[in-house]
Amino acid sequence: MEVWNKAAIAKHVWYLFSGGECSMWCQWVKSYLLKGKSFWGIKVPSDPSWVWRKLLSLRDLIFPLIKFKLGNGGNVFLWYDNWHPFGSLLLRYGPRILYDTNLLDSSKVSSIISNDSWNWPFPNSWEIQEWIAATPPSLKPSLDSPDIPVWSLTADGSFSIHSAWECWRDKGPKVTWSNLIWGPPVIPRVSFIVWLAIHERLNTGDRLQIFGLLTSPSCPLCCALEENHSHLFFRCHYSSRIWAVIQAKCNSHWPSLPWLELVEFATKSINGKSLKSVIMKLSFLCTIYHIWMERNSRIFSKVFKPEEVVTNSIIQMVRGRLLSMENVKAYAGDNWYLEQWNLPSKILLQSQTAAVERNLSGVSYPTLRVE
Repeated sequence: MEVWNKAAIAKHVWYLFSGGECSMWCQWVKSYLLKGKSFWGIKVPSDPSWVWRKLLSLRDLIFPLIKFKLGNGGNVFLWYDNWHPFGSLLLRYGPRILYDTNLLDSSKVSSIISNDSWNWPFPNSWEIQEWIAATPPSLKPSLDSPDIPVWSLTADGSFSIHSAWECWRDKGPKVTWSNLIWGPPVIPRVSFIVWLAIHERLNTGDRLQIFGLLTSPSCPLCCALEENHSHLFFRCHYSSRIWAVIQAKCNSHWPSLPWLELVEFATKSINGKSLKSVIMKLSFLCTIYHIWMERNSRIFSKVFKPEEVVTNSIIQMVRGRLLSMENVKAYAGDNWYLEQWNLPSKILLQSQTAAVERNLSGVSYPTLRVE
């Protein structure tokens, strides 16, 4: 979340360089806070606002990512902006280069441009000589073109919060079950609960007892002596009856395994984009979600629903998501799922719908089981 907030705040920095003329906030910042100075070189005030302090604190992170496609050089700071392969020239050479070139620290690149060519300062120091020698021939000014800021993380050069977040976040190894809970056609709020459950971070009775919040971590669904993730979702008698109905609706069978091993089994068993796979994935996720919701309802609202009501809620949630889909690739046996879930054949690819409708006329298929 911290990295995402930084990426969101970085968008305001980008606005200061890319067309901020249309933003009243950008114009106010340039007039009253920057006052003609570079954003990269301005000092942090002693009493800045929270927003301004956050923007300035991100400069080291953002600077390498905002580069300039040089035009006339009128909007690019010579010493501070990232227009040269060396990046910030003042950071590379220090204040001494201001004395050697006899140019102000607020100078723009346009001050060393003359008639679409470079008008370099007199090379009276090794710093200036290195600077000139390191400027590639392809880096040429153009008086008829504006300076264009470029966000280096995207193909089109435009800023996106996602690209900044992707660049700054810590990247761990990809877990095997990511495709099970993320991406279409899953339901985000359901995936979040299942994600917590896989990490065993839901506040079940055993965890609350560790925190000292419970003396007896009994299961609120079946009153067993201990409530943990494995018991709550699969070993509880209440949950088992719900799973029995859902498995029948999915024409599948889930083995009796510990919670995390069952997640691995589901990951390997449920793959592809067929109607069967989509239904099994949604059913697996939505069942876990509704069992957790029922557990919380009994604890906090004192509302007790029979398993038939919870099961019906799961079926309606899965079916509602399926009805919003279209162009699902059809496979043999899909007619059985269309009948069981009362789904229209239009959710399948149109070119295959006719064949499926012919199968609906009475051809039965053998049970497909996931062992």
